[in-house]
Amino acid sequence: MFNLRVQLFHVLLQPAYASALPLASHAAYNGLRKPLPATVTKDTPAMSSEKLTKLKQQQEQLARKIRLEKQRISSQTRKDDTRRKIIAGALALNHREKNPTSDFARKLDALLDEYVFKPHERALFGLPTQEGNDNAAGDTANGLSEEYGQRASDNMT
Repeated sequence: MFNLRVQLFHVLLQPAYASALPLASHAAYNGLRKPLPATVTKDTPAMSSEKLTKLKQQQEQLARKIRLEKQRISSQTRKDDTRRKIIAGALALNHREKNPTSDFARKLDALLDEYVFKPHERALFGLPTQEGNDNAAGDTANGLSEEYGQRASDNMT
């Protein structure tokens, strides 16, 4: 059945592609079969499987590229946030050092004394260790009290 379709295809499309074939192809023509033009291919199940495999590989590569780009963006965001905090902290500490009697310096000292609990962190700022403080071990990863948000908002009103 397949051969009959191929032969019928060749007969019907002979005028369309005959001029595009090299003369050697016409010389090989024996009247029963004609060579397929270079643009005509048979789509076999194996070829479809190969195409599917190739497309899946491309999909995996794109997914990997997307994941790497998301990781790069996330990493850069963290780096930018850390840099911003370093700059703001350096600015605040520099102002405190140059203007120890300013309102800002006094407020910063009060905040550091109130919210920095860990002894090694207090030592970084030249603060005395707190005796008998329930939060001496630090309630959070950065040593700040969990009530900080509430206390800070109370001080602003």
